[in-house]
Amino acid sequence: MNLKSVGAVLLALSVGAAWADIRVEHAYAPPTEAGQTAGPGYMVLKNTGKAADTLLSVRTDVSASVKLQAAWMEGDEVRMREVGGFSVLPGKRFEFKPGGRVQLMFTELKAPLKAGDRFPATLTFLHAGDVEVTLTVK
Repeated sequence: MNLKSVGAVLLALSVGAAWADIRVEHAYAPPTEAGQTAGPGYMVLKNTGKAADTLLSVRTDVSASVKLQAAWMEGDEVRMREVGGFSVLPGKRFEFKPGGRVQLMFTELKAPLKAGDRFPATLTFLHAGDVEVTLTVK
């Protein structure tokens, strides 16, 4: 690789980083009961960059997997469907909140989530890459 190629790669990396900038705020999960195998996670994603980005996946050691889900009412029942990702528009907030239409679901919990505990998770975005966050159980 010549010097011109190295410069082009470094420029592309620095421009890409400026275009996708995700901030995570208010990350938490409610406590779960013994025997409960799944629990939700809540947080606010802020895109302070100049282009849309997409949350593709979440991983953590407290559960076997984390599902990205859309929720809606059908009659008197809440329905949920796993989705491939959520777009976060530039200059906007995207919120996972109790009773919201989108949610993170920690599935196959390895142990109950206890009030006061904290645990790390990695959010993977299309452009911003991996973003580390710590959730508080409250």
